[in-house]
Amino acid sequence: MKYHEFSAVLFPAMAEALVDVLWFIDGGEDEQMDPDGTVKVLEGVAHMVSTAPNDQRHELIALLGEMAAAETPTQSS
Repeated sequence: MKYHEFSAVLFPAMAEALVDVLWFIDGGEDEQMDPDGTVKVLEGVAHMVSTAPNDQRHELIALLGEMAAAETPTQSS
């Protein structure tokens, strides 16, 4: 099994973990993290996503959209 082939259960969990890591990196101060190491992690994620098969990349994008919608508070009139 290739590392891109995730089960229906594992894929959402991995996406959520990825988002948590990226939020942590984005919110971190330079004193907390090595900026060069941060860039390496972000470049690695970008490479992984850009080289994923189209169907899996689209699935990830759809899942991230669902996660964002779930986090966004609804506005009432």
